[in-house]
Formats: sequence, C-alpha cells, structure tokens
Amino acid sequence: MAVNPYLMFEREAKAAAELYESAFQTESAELMSYGEVPGEPYADSVNKNLIIHGKINVRGSEIMFSDSGSHSEITEGNNITVAVTDENLEYIRNAYNVLKDQGQVEMELQETFFAKGHAMLTDRFGIKWQLSCPDA
Repeated sequence: MAVNPYLMFEREAKAAAELYESAFQTESAELMSYGEVPGEPYADSVNKNLIIHGKINVRGSEIMFSDSGSHSEITEGNNITVAVTDENLEYIRNAYNVLKDQGQVEMELQETFFAKGHAMLTDRFGIKWQLSCPDA
C-alpha cells in the first residue's frame, strides 16, 4: 500500500515537475498528457497538452500531480489530495464507502484505463482523497 500527496495545478504541472526535479535532484518525472490517454478522448481538447498524471520519486517517496484541465477550479488550499493505492480492491472499496458517508463524491469508484478501481472524493472534514487499485 502507498499513501502519497497528489498536487493539482492550473496549467503548470509540467513546470512544477521541472522545478521539483531540480530541487530534489531526481530522475525526470513520469508525465502523461490528456492527449496521450488511451482511446484519445482528449485528442481534440484544448487540454490535450496538459498533464493528466505525473509522478516524481523523491528518495523513495512518490509525489503525484496533474493539471486540473477544466474539471475543477484550483485555489490555494484545495490543490492537494491524499492518494491511497492498494492492490486489494475490497480494501479500496471499504475506504471509499466509509469516506463518502457525509462526504462529496467527485468520481464514483469505477474501473478506468489505469485501475481496477479508482475514485475521487472529499470526506466530511474537507479532506480530498484519491483511492486506487491498479491493474497490475
């Protein structure tokens, strides 16, 4: 299981990745643009060159990040989520069901091109979560 910070940017994720690479003397960040999503749902989008998902390894800990595109407004204070990744889908499903109670679901727990199950929500305390069970 991994618990990681997930940073959200307004069209600046690539620049932030470059800054963090330099600051923490890391390998190049892994970056995927909206335009590279399988099936090309964003091929004609104004967001196709923005980052849908990136991650950088800082001495064994991953920091993940993306551009919001037009999915949500980014303001200071709501631009970080806690990402929990686990190989056990039932574990992720339980966390999702508990956290959504009195919370607000942004993305229902569902299968995606990158995960057996993925969800995004805000719990009743205002903490933003991304829960994921990867395919592999």
